[in-house]
Amino acid sequence: MPISNVVELKQVVSRCETAPLRDVAKAIHIKLNLADQNDNEARNHRREAGEMLVTLRKRVEADGQDWWKFAKDYFDRTRKELEKLMYVPASKVAKAAIEANPQKSNRAIAAETGVSKDTIRRAREATGANAPVEKRVGKDGKARKMPEHEQPAKAAQPVAEPREPPKIDMNVIKQAGAFHTELTKYTQEFCARVKSWHATNKIDEESHYCVVQALEMASMRLQQAAQDIDDR
Repeated sequence: MPISNVVELKQVVSRCETAPLRDVAKAIHIKLNLADQNDNEARNHRREAGEMLVTLRKRVEADGQDWWKFAKDYFDRTRKELEKLMYVPASKVAKAAIEANPQKSNRAIAAETGVSKDTIRRAREATGANAPVEKRVGKDGKARKMPEHEQPAKAAQPVAEPREPPKIDMNVIKQAGAFHTELTKYTQEFCARVKSWHATNKIDEESHYCVVQALEMASMRLQQAAQDIDDR
């Protein structure tokens, strides 16, 4: 399908494992162009494009096609740039492999993925997947019982003394209310102006996409600000 707006682009991105190959390639092409045009969101666009490239390559090769011939036909990027975008750190490969098969031994996962056994071990410890299991499957496919390890006794936790509640600063409360009023009023007025402008003017596809993208980016930044101050 043709990708002419943000909604259609998001649909293809969310369905990159099942959407037609040429649609996925076009979505990646758009993502890379957006990264070139927008410094603020370049990292996110390139990250998404890289993840989609990895998925697309697997699908193309599973379809019996030559990946680099396909890439040359659909992307105006060098092979070096595409390889850099598709690079997945060994730690991420290890983490994904452990999450997919936690019952397999470190040696077995290392043999399957090509990642070192030490990297697999560190990833297992970091992801919390190092908890004792009854058996693990080795490289030979045989399941073996894991050795039992004594757990060190936990030290008694000191009882925390009750803290006095923080003093309320009325100026801070007033400032918070002012932020709320200012942002609510501005966004309400701005959205009303944009909707009125869009309804009363004939605009081309590029202008339409430009405004929609700006609104989407503003929404994401406001959401990120909310998550930052809420420690999420």
